[in-house]
Amino acid sequence: FVQPGPDTGSRSFVPLHNAGDAVVHGWDVFHGVSLQEGHNRVSLIVWAKPLVDASDGKTSWYNALGAAGDVDAAYRLGVEAEECRDIQTALRWYAVAGEEGHWMAMSRIGRLCRDENGLAWSQRAASAGWADAQVDLGDAYQQSGDHAAAVALYRAAAEQQHPA
Repeated sequence: FVQPGPDTGSRSFVPLHNAGDAVVHGWDVFHGVSLQEGHNRVSLIVWAKPLVDASDGKTSWYNALGAAGDVDAAYRLGVEAEECRDIQTALRWYAVAGEEGHWMAMSRIGRLCRDENGLAWSQRAASAGWADAQVDLGDAYQQSGDHAAAVALYRAAAEQQHPA
């Protein structure tokens, strides 16, 4: 499937009916796989990147795209910074993406900032329909004693088949 929005209701399934059918997509497409009973998945993943990026584990092309305001590139730069434990840089890039509506970036800020600011970002992502943020926000409400709000958020996430 491909999912252009934060809610699973925005998913579109890409049917593959015949042997040899394939799907090719860009790096910025939120996607996943659902198999019918009795079917098997075979994946061939091909990454093309400059040799220096491959050897350094980096993605240099994101820098120019992120600086130009590309929300997906800004999100990926945030992920890279977070993986390197550079939380301040990660938060800066997540904020660039989050301000433009990138729900996963909003959710990452919420997880990294366990304060009122983080809760506000989690609320934005949860309100957009992102199930991970709904669970995170539900956890925060549960810990604060607002069990009714927590249950409502957990139900919203469950309606999207979130495993929590």
